[in-house]
Amino acid sequence: MPRHALRFAALLLTVAASPQPKLVHVGKIHAAGLLDQPVLDAGGHVIGDIVNVLVDAQGRPQAAVIDFAGFLGVGDRDVAVDWDTLKFTVAGGAMVVSETLDANALKALPVYTTQAPSVPVAIPPHTSKKPS
Repeated sequence: MPRHALRFAALLLTVAASPQPKLVHVGKIHAAGLLDQPVLDAGGHVIGDIVNVLVDAQGRPQAAVIDFAGFLGVGDRDVAVDWDTLKFTVAGGAMVVSETLDANALKALPVYTTQAPSVPVAIPPHTSKKPS
């Protein structure tokens, strides 16, 4: 048997003996289109839309910028909320995003501006999260 044929046979045996990755099946609810996704309050009312996601140096989401809707377009403003204050659920085969902070906490948030060197972010109450 030629030498290259022996090497190929050894390679095939090695590949066949290698552990194969375990496959799991997941549902097909997509979070694609997170931008412009409506955000609901605890009562299920739309309070605004996600307009940006802020990530850390490792690419992990840290905060969401939400455009909170005013009445008839008056009072619209962008604010940043800690990623952990958002709740992601599935209803009717679609992603639903809810905010867990109460209305008073949301109203007290400063306006988010893209030019600011840092971003004030509302964090959940009773958290041990430290600013980064």
